[in-house]
Amino acid sequence: MEVLALNGALIWTSITGGTHHVTLDAAKINLEWVLGNKLLVASVNGNRGHFEQGIRALSHGELTFPGVTGQILTHPVAGLENYKEMMRLLEEKEALKVVVNVAL
Repeated sequence: MEVLALNGALIWTSITGGTHHVTLDAAKINLEWVLGNKLLVASVNGNRGHFEQGIRALSHGELTFPGVTGQILTHPVAGLENYKEMMRLLEEKEALKVVVNVAL
């Protein structure tokens, strides 16, 4: 994390075992990552059941508070080919949360 270049992407797919402790300056890393436009992508140990649980939680939230999903997921973008629109929305801070529909 400390040596990643500007505009770099770190793909995190490992699990660290044992009790090895590392001390680092989290504020410095946060600042460098935000100002350096760095990306962290991590894998998740989730399966279909976890996905379904998430859908149920969203559904429950929508039933309990009608319209809440639309208030959170504010700007849908149709397809990956419209990535420029997604980037515009993010850069101009126009949207609370942009959602990209990758398959319509």
